[in-house]
Amino acid sequence: MKIRRNFKPTNMKKIEMIAALFLSFAFAGGLSAQTNFAGGWKRNNDKTDPGDLLVNRVLVLITVRQDAQRICLRRLSENRRDDTFNYGETLTFDGTPSSYSAKPNLKKTATIKWSDDKTTFTEWADYVDSAGKQVKQIKEIWTLGDEGKTLTVSSKLTVDGQTYNMKEVFDKQ
Repeated sequence: MKIRRNFKPTNMKKIEMIAALFLSFAFAGGLSAQTNFAGGWKRNNDKTDPGDLLVNRVLVLITVRQDAQRICLRRLSENRRDDTFNYGETLTFDGTPSSYSAKPNLKKTATIKWSDDKTTFTEWADYVDSAGKQVKQIKEIWTLGDEGKTLTVSSKLTVDGQTYNMKEVFDKQ
């Protein structure tokens, strides 16, 4: 039995060139990987700017778990009397709305979307009371800086027709 060898060295060179082009394209950002926000994040009060918003409760700690399809956010906030509130949500990057009860009489429905370069994501959320009335809307843009050591959440909150802007900064723990 005779074995045909039609795989020529020139074919191998073509394959190597194609592989090299693909890898250089991927490393140059053509196939950008999503930014990893996973970890524990503690509020940096010195860098946070609440704008004109008088808040009853401030976010003090965020814990993030993330994979390619979803992000899980666990938020811990405190009020002026140092009472703590802990809540979490899981959001999918495919744009499917996620809903949960933020309080007994308040439901939050949110979606998230990556920026085109997958370095930041935006969360849009509507809060509706038990009567179905929209109480507030919020848009948050999440960005990492300082080589992944700083998380900035820029928020635009709309309540009763009034819009407030706030920038919260968190340090990686």
